[in-house]
Parts: sequence; structure tokens; C-alpha cells
Amino acid sequence: RTDISPKAPIKGAARGYEDKNGTLTPHPAAGLPSPRVGMSTKRLTSHGGHKGMTDLLAARSQMGMSLAFHIIFSVIGIGMPLLMVIAEGLYLKTKDKAYLTLAKRWSKGTAIMFGVGAVSGTVLSFELGLLWPEFMAYAGAVIGMPFSLEGFAFFLEAIFLGIYLYGWERVSPKLHLAAGVGVMVSGALSGIFVTTVNAWMNTP
Repeated sequence: RTDISPKAPIKGAARGYEDKNGTLTPHPAAGLPSPRVGMSTKRLTSHGGHKGMTDLLAARSQMGMSLAFHIIFSVIGIGMPLLMVIAEGLYLKTKDKAYLTLAKRWSKGTAIMFGVGAVSGTVLSFELGLLWPEFMAYAGAVIGMPFSLEGFAFFLEAIFLGIYLYGWERVSPKLHLAAGVGVMVSGALSGIFVTTVNAWMNTP
């Protein structure tokens, strides 16, 4: 939500605001600030008319589509390293080549999920500032810390994943397995920090 009024209805003007010429204007008695991005009720079309999607609905739709795409790759990218580490651990214990083959295939899938998840997550970070500037101006100081910690976890995951992918014949088996555990742990931490931000947004 970009409006700051409690329990503001989605349709029509927000509580405490008047709809004047398609733009939300604060009611004189409400004592609310002037709305900016995302507060317009004007419906625009390619013909310049006033039928179609509001700015708020367009922003929510774009953010929702981006989140729906990103969550698939990020969740799988967090879960696959666990399977990858288990397969390699079983190979080191049993010397069964099938587990080694499985671990290498899981690692390729992990790399793909990591790359796509990183790019789609970067899009989301830009959308937070571009689509919801009023919210970020208000809450940026609060959610900035967990996002910064998520950035550290992300780079740790990238470093460990690089060691894991290119270190099969270059580092010791135990060190290679430890790199896989590093990928698993840092990926899980990334998810925890982002979920912390979402939890605060639901219950500030």
C-alpha cells in the first residue's frame, strides 16, 4: 500500500482524501500529506481516455508478476543445495559414482536457479524504489539493514558456489563438500533476511 491512512479502501478515494479531477487530494479536515506516486485514481488508456488501469493497480500488478516469477527460482535455488550436499556426502561415504553424477547435476541446476534468481531479485529491488517511493522513504531506514545482510549472504553464496562448481578436481573432497555446505547455509540466510523484511511489512 502506498497510502498511509489505516484501513483505506482499495476502490475509490482513500480514506481522508477527496477525488478531484481524477487525482486524490487530502480533505482539509483530515490533516494528511499530499499524495504522490500510486495515489492517483485516474484511469488512463492509449487513447488518452479515463478507462483502464489505475496507477496503483498497475504498480501492484507489476510487483506481483515480478514476485511470482522470482519466488519460484529463489525457493528452488535455496532447496537444491541441500540435495546437492547430501548426494556428494553419500558419494564420499559409499564411493558410488551414481551419487557423484547426481551431485554434479544438482550443482548445475543450482547454478541456473541462482543466476535467474539473482537477476529477478535485482529487478524487484529497483521496483521497490521506483513503484513505491513514499513507502521506501518512510520504511527504508527500517528494512535497509536486513536487505544489506541479505546482500552479504548473497555474495557469500556466490563465492561458495564458484568454489563448488570449479573446484571438483582443484580442492580436497572435504573442502569441496564444505563449500557446498556454505552455499546451502548462505542461501538459507538470504531467504531468512528477506522473509524478515516481509514479516515487518505485514506486522510493523
